[in-house]
Amino acid sequence: MSYPGIIQGDAPRHLELYSTSSKPACLANKVRGPFSGTSLPYKLPCTADEHRCCQIVPHLSTWNEFLFQVHMEIRVVVGARRQLSVLSFDCPELPDYGDAHLHQIAMLLHWLLCTHHCVKSFWASPTRFKTYQSLFRDALLKSSSIEILKLDLTRFDVCENVCNIVAAAAHCVKELELHSDGLGTAGVVSALSTVLKTTNTLVILKIPDVIMTRMDSDDFFRSLAENKTLRELSVNESAFTEASVASRTLFANLLEREDTLRALAISKGSEVWYRYSFMPTALPTRWILQSLLANRTVASLNLAYVVIDGESARLLRALFKEVSSAQILFRFK
Repeated sequence: MSYPGIIQGDAPRHLELYSTSSKPACLANKVRGPFSGTSLPYKLPCTADEHRCCQIVPHLSTWNEFLFQVHMEIRVVVGARRQLSVLSFDCPELPDYGDAHLHQIAMLLHWLLCTHHCVKSFWASPTRFKTYQSLFRDALLKSSSIEILKLDLTRFDVCENVCNIVAAAAHCVKELELHSDGLGTAGVVSALSTVLKTTNTLVILKIPDVIMTRMDSDDFFRSLAENKTLRELSVNESAFTEASVASRTLFANLLEREDTLRALAISKGSEVWYRYSFMPTALPTRWILQSLLANRTVASLNLAYVVIDGESARLLRALFKEVSSAQILFRFK
C-alpha cells in the first residue's frame, strides 16, 4: 500500500513491515527485564476505555526495565490516567546497552504503537534505531491514536526513512515537534511541507531548530498557505531570513485569514546560535512585524534571540497600537 507524500524506500530484508501479528510470536519467552528477570507480558491487548486503564499499566515497570537500555520509557500521562506516552530521556551519565537489543526493542515498540490505542504520545530519536526506522513509519501509518509526535534528529543521520517518518505525521498526529542539532536537515522541510498540505489533524508544529534555505523557506510558506488546520507554529528565524518577497507576502496574507494561526514563536534556535551567527541582522524581525500589522488571528507572539533595531522598534509601537484597538494580540514575549 502506498501513501500520499511518503517516499517509497525498501525496508531491510529481514523485516516484514506489514506482518505485525508475526512479531510477538518471534519474541516469545525471550524478553525479560534485565534487572528483575521478569518476563515481559507483551501479548496483552489494549483494554483502555473511558472508564479504565489498559491492562498493560501494572506491567510498566518491566517494560521500562527493558526500554531503559536505550534511554526510553513508558509513562502514564498526567491528568489522563487512561493514556500512555512513550518517550526518550537524555542522560549521558547512564550507560547505553541498547545496541545488543535494538531488534527486540524496535519490534516491541512497533507492536505497541500498532495495537495499543492508549498510546497517545511518542517521542524518540529515529536515528538511534538505524535500520529499523521503517518500522516506526509503518507504526505511525497504522496507529489511529498517536496525537503527539516528537522526534530528535541529527544532521548527518537524516535519510529517506527519517523523512518518511516525518511525513507519516500527516496520518493522525495533532502535535509535531522536531529537534535537531541546529544545522541543515536536508529533506525534512520537504516532508514537513507534505504534512502541511495533506493533514486533516495537525494543530501544533514546533520546528525551532530546523534551519531553512531559500528553496526550503519558499516551499514551506507555500504549503503553510494551503493548510487549514494549523493553529500554533514555532519556527526558526531562517524561514524569514531566506524567504523571498513572494513568500513574505504569502505569510502576511495568511495572517489576514480567520482560519489560521493563533500562536506564533520565532527564534534563532538558541542563545549559542544567536551569539555566533554571522552578521546578525534585524531584517527578519522587520519582515515579521510588518506581516503582523495585518494580523487578525495571532493572539500570542514570542520572539526569542532576534535583533531589534530602530525600525523594528517603530514597527513594534505600530503593532501594539494596532492590536490594542483591535483587541487581537493578548500575549507578547
